Amino acid sequence: MKDTEYATAVARVRMNENYLLTVEDTERLLTAKSKSEAVAIIVESGLCARTQDGDADFSGALRDMWDLVLGIVPDGEEFAFLLIENDFHNLKTALKATIADVDAKSLMLTPSVIDVDLIIESVRSRKFEQLPDYMSTAAKEAYDLLVSISDGQLSDAVLDRAYADSVVKLTEKSSPFLQGLAKLISADCAMRIAVRCAKTLKDEQFVELSMPKCYDMDRKELIEAVLKGESRVAEFLSHTKFDKVASQLENGISEFEKASENMLIDYCDSAKFTSLGAAPIAAYIIRKKAQIKTARIVVCCKSAGLDESLIRQRIRKTN
Repeated sequence: MKDTEYATAVARVRMNENYLLTVEDTERLLTAKSKSEAVAIIVESGLCARTQDGDADFSGALRDMWDLVLGIVPDGEEFAFLLIENDFHNLKTALKATIADVDAKSLMLTPSVIDVDLIIESVRSRKFEQLPDYMSTAAKEAYDLLVSISDGQLSDAVLDRAYADSVVKLTEKSSPFLQGLAKLISADCAMRIAVRCAKTLKDEQFVELSMPKCYDMDRKELIEAVLKGESRVAEFLSHTKFDKVASQLENGISEFEKASENMLIDYCDSAKFTSLGAAPIAAYIIRKKAQIKTARIVVCCKSAGLDESLIRQRIRKTN
């Protein structure tokens, strides 16, 4: 796909960037005196609309974003790697709903790369081969774990691994920018998995089944570090390109995960002044999702009556 074919799409995205939260908007949001005031600021900024009951419609904002992107880009498949998170959520839901014999349709996320009905039917019929190659093997593996040992946590871990690997696989023929972004997303997943497994003292089988391919890290060495504890994971990561992220582990998992997510925003900064190609579109998606997540966190915290200083500790970088 030639970069020039994205010129119109990039122009539309640049226009829609005017409806993202500014630094000033974010500050106003943090200092809002109540949930209702926070919601008013979010709606006023254009980040999202209100629901019928007056709350911020975050889910609707995500759907609108994808409707916009998929409606203006020349090739929607180029951005599938940023959407398949919904598909893996839907697969987890379909698997558990099938085992529990309940309806999964109302719990599915949209939009998605794979038709929701196909995921549900593939799970119910056990015809996992109907799913894309990057999902089918993991789907069967996850189903077998649920049926044989009723281990929902390990089943989810298998699908989380498949998601991280699929993100990279789907960008194999994409631009260097999209490939780099995909590898950062996969690395973010791998680091979170490593830290959580070490913290919860998971055994070797669980860690092995959970860990993705680790394109910018040595997978075998990372697994060995996980099995030796949190401090060894921190030490291992400190000798990788993710050392700045790893340094936040001493401040707790929350700070570490914030730093890991901020890494994606920092990467997307290089697309701010690019007027052609898929990079500005992908950067807009990452930034919009980050802002919606931040706004959602603030609204939840305001609703719970948390102090402003505590809320500031929870928010991610969005600009």
